[in-house]
Amino acid sequence: MKTTNKLFYSLFALTAGILFAAPVSAAGPGQIRFIKGNIADKTAAVKDAAADEAAVLSMAAVDFCLEQSAVLGNDRELSALALAGVLTLPDSIDGSQIYTKLYDLYKAFTDNTARVAIIEKLVHLYKKTPAPNTIAFLKNIVEASVSSGPVSDVEKTAAEALGTIGDGAAFTILYNCYLTDQWQSEHAVLSASLEKLADKSLPELMEIISKDGTENLSTLFNLIENSASLSASFKSEVAEHILSELLYSSETAGRITDDLLKLEVDCVHVISKNNWTRASALVLKYFSQVKEFYKNNRVSEQHFLDAVSATAMLASSDAAKALALYLGELNTQMEQGTAPSKTVVLAVINALGTLGNKTAFDYLLYATYLEYPDEVVTAARNALTKLKW
Repeated sequence: MKTTNKLFYSLFALTAGILFAAPVSAAGPGQIRFIKGNIADKTAAVKDAAADEAAVLSMAAVDFCLEQSAVLGNDRELSALALAGVLTLPDSIDGSQIYTKLYDLYKAFTDNTARVAIIEKLVHLYKKTPAPNTIAFLKNIVEASVSSGPVSDVEKTAAEALGTIGDGAAFTILYNCYLTDQWQSEHAVLSASLEKLADKSLPELMEIISKDGTENLSTLFNLIENSASLSASFKSEVAEHILSELLYSSETAGRITDDLLKLEVDCVHVISKNNWTRASALVLKYFSQVKEFYKNNRVSEQHFLDAVSATAMLASSDAAKALALYLGELNTQMEQGTAPSKTVVLAVINALGTLGNKTAFDYLLYATYLEYPDEVVTAARNALTKLKW
């Protein structure tokens, strides 16, 4: 018994010594104010916190709001405390510890100001410590906007946030919103975000082009082409894919609208002015299509002249060959007594002179022997002198 008592008192003494020896961390004045005060006092304590108490009080505010929101709901004072807690979260906070709480806080409060602050804080934290769930969280907010009536500041902020930290899937979501009536007045917001995401969303862009149908391709083309930050090569690649889709669609459907014909020209201009030679075969296919349309009075002469000019701009040997062969067709018409348009003949001859490819020699020389107007014959002679040997 004596041995047992001695052991008991020894353990007691040791424990007491540890307890009394361990320093107790005293709460700062801000923490005391937060603990003892009402909701308004807690908010003031968070806003006025000294640097050494900021992190503790911000987290305390977030935790308190999450706990009490189930009872108080969207109470104005509680929302103000939640806002203060979010805004004062310091940069030193560990994002992995706060992400889930911020998601839950967003769901707990419908106050727009608090929600905007939560989204902005999430983006700020993401840049330091990326969390995939944050992107999914923002996507859900933007997607839900399509069926929720007028777009709010919260949804606009989420769209801007996706432009900053989003991925290819976010591009698709934002583009789908761009096509809806709800977002029509907020196109500037969406355009800015889409522009930021475009160059890392090429697979999604290609899928949109192939699956979205031709009716919205002009919208997509203009979004990309009007961007001041996207590279010429990226714009050319998108134009190439859109042109390919348009040509395929016209072949399978057997017809094409005037708007899409104009879009074809626009695509070819982008490809040609950037000398995107990878699309040479596609441009020649386009030229062949427009040539048939012009022959059958499906397009205007001006439209065909645009096609000639755009094809020549590509400055490739294949383009020179295609235009030289077409001059051969025009020469045959002239030889058979059916004079082609002088404007078209001049456009083709001048284009061949600019290209300077020697494959045009025989066709240009033959044009000088035919009964073309003097202006055409002179143009053919001048083009001959420009050929490179």
